[in-house]
Amino acid sequence: MIVFCGYANVDLTVEVPVLPGPAARVQATRVRRGEGGMAANAAVAAARMGADARFAGAVGPDPQRAAFLDALAADGVGTRWTSRSGVLTTAVVLLTPDGERSIISQDDRVTAEHVAAAAAAARDAGAWLYLDGYRFPAAADVLAGPERGGVVDLDAATGPPPCAPRSPPPDHALVARAQATAFLAAGAAGAADAALAAERRRGIG
Repeated sequence: MIVFCGYANVDLTVEVPVLPGPAARVQATRVRRGEGGMAANAAVAAARMGADARFAGAVGPDPQRAAFLDALAADGVGTRWTSRSGVLTTAVVLLTPDGERSIISQDDRVTAEHVAAAAAAARDAGAWLYLDGYRFPAAADVLAGPERGGVVDLDAATGPPPCAPRSPPPDHALVARAQATAFLAAGAAGAADAALAAERRRGIG
């Protein structure tokens, strides 16, 4: 079993010829609505590959929430662990024909306390816990214990690495090359940090 904790949102994808600059206006060529969010997307992908996937994010009490959870369930994702006391956020994705994009997103209600509760439930069930990278560094201590097993998805994170090298490391991390480079370089000025960075470099091609 894999418990997925993190973003769930409604994606409003707006296809545009170019990304607009400040105060600019462009005409959309297409507008699409769909279910998304890093953790929800990962849960669906795992379920489609045959995994026992459970979504432990947060949604709201509104009608959009029912449709969102129905879509997850239709793909084989269990939603019993999903909090209904949060909010189903919206992400606006501006997408150009060559794949360049900008994203406007909302903060969700997946707090450090929510993550801790999901982690405890996953441990009790003998399950793996998936966290999206936006939970860090606030949720780093959740992965500090010896219990099985953590996966952190840093692929969409931007800016400084959300996990500093001295944070308790997860068992696995999903990273893009640019993020991996920044992650391994952060805080590696001292010999101990450099050694830690070298240890974490294994498996990154």
